Amino acid sequence: MDSLPVCLWWTKWTKHWGNFEFDPSSFPNPKEMVDELHAKGFKVMVWVSPFISPDSKEFKHLAKK
Repeated sequence: MDSLPVCLWWTKWTKHWGNFEFDPSSFPNPKEMVDELHAKGFKVMVWVSPFISPDSKEFKHLAKK
């Protein structure tokens, strides 16, 4: 291989920081998107924030405990 395809895509892909669900308004079909990128030879990694938004359902659930 002469070159390595690299794409850094820095975007908030979740609705709230700290959860693991793609925001459907920005990414209506994330599996299809990742499959297409893989078919083009890209490796895909998503960055997960170590923070949890107080607006998220995860935060509200944990706050009750």
